[in-house]
Amino acid sequence: MKYWILSVVISFFASSALGNECLHQKYKKYADLQTQWQHDYSNLMVANHPELKEVTYRYRDTQLALIEQRFIAFTIYVADAPEKIQTEKPLNQWLVLNPSIKNELSLQYPKFKIIDDKVELYNSLGDHKDGDKAREVFRSEVAPSQEFSRLLSRFNSNVSVLNDTSCPTT
Repeated sequence: MKYWILSVVISFFASSALGNECLHQKYKKYADLQTQWQHDYSNLMVANHPELKEVTYRYRDTQLALIEQRFIAFTIYVADAPEKIQTEKPLNQWLVLNPSIKNELSLQYPKFKIIDDKVELYNSLGDHKDGDKAREVFRSEVAPSQEFSRLLSRFNSNVSVLNDTSCPTT
């Protein structure tokens, strides 16, 4: 009887570890897809409008910092508080990172504080002088283009496949 209980306990922890590793890999792939999307979008924008390079790269770098911030929060949660990850939802809704949660994570985890400070720095820069022009070019030229549609379709398709991927549960 004692060995049966021990095997159940070992099985539980092994299953939990495998499930958490699967969740980690799934979210890592999602973060990688988001990162690639930001590079694809900004490369397309700059290729067609090199005069908007500075504003495009600032926007991209802000988004990359936000992606990194969410991934670090996810890594913390998967290790320390997996119940805070809402895996029953699509990947883009797995985490809730409101200001009070960000503050709590910053106080407890130096690595999160570093990326949170970086995000805050980007946010404090204010609007770029070419921001309105970049948004107009995006709306009128980039978003309607076939290349943008192709890139967005590929991104959405890859995210959809990830959303449909299951991980073991405990």
